[in-house]
Amino acid sequence: MPLSIPLWCKMLTFNKRRASAAKLININKEIVEISDFTLIMIPSYLSMTKNTFKTNIKTLSGLAVLIFISPIFFIKLPESNHASTLPVDKIFHFIFHSLFSVWFIFSKLKSSSTFLLMFSYGITVELLQSLTDHRSFELLDIAANSLGIILVLSIFELKNRLG
Repeated sequence: MPLSIPLWCKMLTFNKRRASAAKLININKEIVEISDFTLIMIPSYLSMTKNTFKTNIKTLSGLAVLIFISPIFFIKLPESNHASTLPVDKIFHFIFHSLFSVWFIFSKLKSSSTFLLMFSYGITVELLQSLTDHRSFELLDIAANSLGIILVLSIFELKNRLG
């Protein structure tokens, strides 16, 4: 059964964002028939476009921290005479990218966006390190970065599917 806009607008007043959309529709002052399908789709579209300030702040603060600590990756490390069988550098890459992936997932960034952001960040740092005389580009670093990102995203995807 089609509904007229004024009745439909009254249904939307429980949400501030939807209420403001309803006011915009009321400005028209025309009675327009809306099908049941449109009645379902418009409120869904309005809630999908909701963008919260809190989410943006979390994401932007994560990006700011990444940019702020980036110079650490270009510092010349002291030579060590101690031979270690443990790949400390690769473990650091793994942990670093895992932690920032968790940060961006908790800030409500999509999994695909988180992967793209962190993967491109890791490659950019590696490429820039190849331009210095004391650091080098290593594919194993990119593998460690990717493994950390993929592990975190897999855990969160599994958690979301199970409960």
